[in-house]
Amino acid sequence: PDLVILSTWMAASPKHIQKYTSHCQTTYPQTPLLVLTNSISDITLRSSAYHRKHLSAAASVIRKTYQEQNGGANILLHSFSNGGTHHICQLAKLYRSQFSQPLPISGAVLDSAPGTAAYKTGLAALSANLPPFLPFRILTLCFIHIVCISTWFSQDILGLENVITRTRREINDPKLFDQRGKRVYIYSREDALVGWRDVEANAEEARKGGWDVQLERFDGSRHVGHVVADPARYWSTV
Repeated sequence: PDLVILSTWMAASPKHIQKYTSHCQTTYPQTPLLVLTNSISDITLRSSAYHRKHLSAAASVIRKTYQEQNGGANILLHSFSNGGTHHICQLAKLYRSQFSQPLPISGAVLDSAPGTAAYKTGLAALSANLPPFLPFRILTLCFIHIVCISTWFSQDILGLENVITRTRREINDPKLFDQRGKRVYIYSREDALVGWRDVEANAEEARKGGWDVQLERFDGSRHVGHVVADPARYWSTV
């Protein structure tokens, strides 16, 4: 590949990210690696204007790679969870607005995503990386409950599109993502944060929309932990 993009899960720690960056650097030692991280604030508070500013350098890297290969660049995406999927959708919207083209992805791996905005799974996902200091932990948990209640109210009572529903729609938008590349969904029934039926439903929508889709359902693995459950199968799929 000419470029590998890693869009990590929400609040992923550097030591966990390193498992993936190390593999990429070993497998593709000459390939540039673009790592996009995100936080709870990115998916709950920050505006589109913030994301445009924050992701402008990443869009420039992708555009440069695309132009250097005369439009035939082999760009691979490895995205994790709802946080990483939301982040890459923000990047795709920025790329579209700047260059009037979908993000030129040749192949995509969607690990543990996308889910839905159900209260229980949303609460579990946002609470996965609470700060260790107890007062901050309590305040953060209160904030998370407010976010989940607001999301439920806007979706189920007011009928408005929330950030997760929008992400599910945007990841299958041909105006944002090139349809020529293959897409692989990696997931499991045991994932407590993202339902397997939600993943399969999105994959089916992508298939109907024209993407070449592959489903890889692991057994017994936790959220973004499929590589731990079966490393050989995981990296073979990727």
